[in-house]
Amino acid sequence: NSELCKDLDMWRTFLDMMAENRFNALTLWSLHPFPYMVKAKSFPKATPLSDAELAEWKRFWTALFNMARARGIDNYSVNWNIIVSKRVREHYGEGNTGLWADGYTSPQIERYMRETVTQVINDYPDLTGLGITMGEAMQGWTGEQETDWMEKTFFAGIRAANRKVKFIYRAAL
Repeated sequence: NSELCKDLDMWRTFLDMMAENRFNALTLWSLHPFPYMVKAKSFPKATPLSDAELAEWKRFWTALFNMARARGIDNYSVNWNIIVSKRVREHYGEGNTGLWADGYTSPQIERYMRETVTQVINDYPDLTGLGITMGEAMQGWTGEQETDWMEKTFFAGIRAANRKVKFIYRAAL
């Protein structure tokens, strides 16, 4: 569905329908969307895209978030906790790439997530916010461990950004 996903005419129609029916939030869910949004400054090999492909995706995301905002629709990119792209694992030697992972994390993964969160917020001014779903790849973690990881990654990344954003925190029970 990659071509349909990038079809701004389809999104324009969809967002018009949302606005007409007074829906006010669009949440876009992905295991790990960031490599399709930014080339992480400290982790440039995390994206599988060439610079030209990433620029095309950036134009798409910028237009989509702008269209949503213009219609009064909040828009969020929501991902699954500590899951990273296969490229992160291949080029940086660690990380969970599947939904039912073993809950592995490290200072490097935490730095990658923190920096990427900040960069996404700074690069997309019409993005209302981010979201995360806790649990699936954090098998065996306590609530305290999940909260600590969130503090070191997402919350620290949000605080480091040049603007405030909204946040969706979903806990899978």
